[in-house]
Amino acid sequence: PPPSPPPSPPTPPLPPARPPPHLPPSPPRGPPPFPSPPSPSLPPPPPPSRPPPLPPCACKPWWSRPNVFGFGGCVDQSGCPEPSCDGGPPWCEPVTTPCAEDVDGTGRFPCAPPPPLPPPPPPASPPLPPCECAEEWSWPSASWLGASCEDQSGCASPSCNGDDAWCIVRAHGPCAEDEGERGWFYCAVPPPAPPAAPPAPPPLPPCACLPVWDRLVDGSVDAWCSQQKGCPAQPCFGDTERGCVPAETPCLEDPRGRGWFLCSPPPSPAPPPFPPFEPCECREEWSDPSNPWCSTPQRGCATPACDLTPPWCVPVTTPCLQDPHGQGSYVCAPSPSPPPLSPPPP
Repeated sequence: PPPSPPPSPPTPPLPPARPPPHLPPSPPRGPPPFPSPPSPSLPPPPPPSRPPPLPPCACKPWWSRPNVFGFGGCVDQSGCPEPSCDGGPPWCEPVTTPCAEDVDGTGRFPCAPPPPLPPPPPPASPPLPPCECAEEWSWPSASWLGASCEDQSGCASPSCNGDDAWCIVRAHGPCAEDEGERGWFYCAVPPPAPPAAPPAPPPLPPCACLPVWDRLVDGSVDAWCSQQKGCPAQPCFGDTERGCVPAETPCLEDPRGRGWFLCSPPPSPAPPPFPPFEPCECREEWSDPSNPWCSTPQRGCATPACDLTPPWCVPVTTPCLQDPHGQGSYVCAPSPSPPPLSPPPP
C-alpha cells in the first residue's frame, strides 16, 4: 500500500476580532422629509340650540268649535267669552298655534277676559260765581258777641264785630267764597281809587333874545359880552357859539332857567321877486367894444355869432325877460329865413 501522506501541521488559532473603529454616521442622502402637519382637532359639536320662545297666545276675534256630532258646542264665540260656552273656566281658540299657553298645539288655551272699562269720570262741575255783598243787611245773631251788626252796608270796614271784613251774600246759594252756604263770607274792601295824575305842565314858549343885554358872570357884567343887541352876528369873546340872554325864562331852549341860550339870527328876508319883464329884442345894429371879435357893427341876432358862441345880441332895453339882471346881452334865436321865392309862371 502506498504510504499515507504525512499529517498536516496544526493551524494556529486566529487572534480575536477587533471591533471596527468608531465612524461618524453617514450623512442622509436626498432632501430631508417634510414633517407631516398635525391633524387638526375638530371642535366639539355645539350643544343643541333652544327653540325660540313661543309668542303669547291671543284669542281669535270670532271662532266656533262644534261638538263631535257637528252641532251644538261652542259656536259663534267672540274673543275670550265669560262665562265659557261649555261651563268651564274661560278658554278660546288661539290665532296661531302652538303658542306660549298652548305648547302642544291643541287649538285652545285658558284665557282671561279683559277687565271692564272704568266708568267715565263725572262731568266737572261749573265754577261757582263770586260772592257779592248785599247792599243793606243785618245779622241780629251776632249781638251775643257784644257787637251790633244791624243796618250794615256792603263790605264795611272795620266790621261790626271787630273781625275781618265780612258781609251777607246778596243772593242765597253757593258762591265761590261761601261754598257751605253759610249765608255770609269774608269780603275784601275795594282799594281806594288812585289819585288823579297831576296835569302836565303847559309847553314852554320858544326863547327870544332881549333887545339889549349884558351877560353876568359871578354877579358882575362880562366886559367882553356887554351891550349886545338881540342875537349877535358874532359870538362874544372866548365863546365858540352865539348866545344871548332870554327875555323870559324858563323857555323852550332854556328849560332850567339859567338865563342863557344858544341863538341863531333870524334869516335874512328873501329878495323881492322880479317884476314881470317884456321879452327881449335884439338891436338892429350893435357892437361890443369889450369883445375884440364883436367890436365891429353886428346886425340883430347874427348867425353864426361874431365870437363863434351860441347866437347872442344886445337887447334894445334891459332888463328884459331873457336878461333879468341887466347884463346887456342875451342868447337869442335867429329869425327863420324867408322861404325862397317861387319862379314866375311861364
